Amino acid sequence: MASNAASVIYWFRKELIEALLRKGWQVFVSAADDGFGPELTRLGAEFINSPVDRRGANPARDLRLLWFYRRLLRAVKPEAVLTYTIKPNIYLNLAALGLKLPVISTVTGLGDSFINDVFYKKIVFFLYRLAFASKRTAVVFQNREDRGIMLARKLVREGQSMVLPGSGVNIGAFPPKPYPAGDEVVFLYAGRLMFNKGIRELLAAARRLKEEGRPAKVRLIGYYDDDLKEEVEEAQKQGWIEYCGFQREVGPYMAASHCVVLPSYKEGMSNTLLEAAASGRPLIACDVSGCREIIDDGQNGFLCRPKDADSLRAAMCAFMALSQERRAEMGRKSREKAEKEFDRALVTAKITAEIERQLAAAQPERLS
Repeated sequence: MASNAASVIYWFRKELIEALLRKGWQVFVSAADDGFGPELTRLGAEFINSPVDRRGANPARDLRLLWFYRRLLRAVKPEAVLTYTIKPNIYLNLAALGLKLPVISTVTGLGDSFINDVFYKKIVFFLYRLAFASKRTAVVFQNREDRGIMLARKLVREGQSMVLPGSGVNIGAFPPKPYPAGDEVVFLYAGRLMFNKGIRELLAAARRLKEEGRPAKVRLIGYYDDDLKEEVEEAQKQGWIEYCGFQREVGPYMAASHCVVLPSYKEGMSNTLLEAAASGRPLIACDVSGCREIIDDGQNGFLCRPKDADSLRAAMCAFMALSQERRAEMGRKSREKAEKEFDRALVTAKITAEIERQLAAAQPERLS
């Protein structure tokens, strides 16, 4: 199992690791250690700290990563491989070419290359096409739009791909929380502070709400992923937002919020929104893939236009105009939707079944 960071595996694939261990399989996890390597070891996995440069595009480092994966496959000799996030998806598949090794790669989002018209887009397309060329590779998408884009560009084949509801959410770990009282509405953003997550639009909307004297508090938790520190600190200084830094446990912040906001430009399937929905919170997000699937507009939240601070502010104002009873009802509908459509147990069962199917298909070839 490989990802760009140990925390990604721990927070979103912990249940899958536990399920595989219960079946008697040995699980190796390859990822950059961002403090969660010991947590994975405590689960029972073998953790391998790996040189994944998550944000960089340095060809020399990427070639070293490819060589690292090739040596890792020879050392571990796995029966199957699961990959997550862009670089492991590409370079571990390339490392596995010629080994007749079943690989299940989950596209957790198409990334900046598909959002922005950057110069290396053609290179990324070429690498994806090459990485997913093997008949032993199955590709899992988290929304239909991402799958459609990659099919249209012939980066994957129809028969090798499937769509699952994101990483799902552990509905037991995120029980519904009592809806808070109070006249001041607390909007919560939880996640990385990045341009593509709509942070600038959120700061602009928060400023307008403050200038209009509306009874709202916009609270941000998470770490900086882009150069936004100065803008966020200025917004806090002016009283437009409340920034609480990175928080290991988001539960108390969810409990204290009336609505969770994510003005992201694009997602694979937003884990923040899934966790908020399971916690029984109304949602506001942009009408983009990976977000719109979780929100029934007007029922458990509101959708707004991407990259549009005015549209975001309007959605926040529409929410504030609701009665306390209507807001709480929206939260209940979020929980119902999470239970019905996004239970992580469903995702874990389908991935486990796909591993078993792949191993069964590979067995005659291994014996020959």
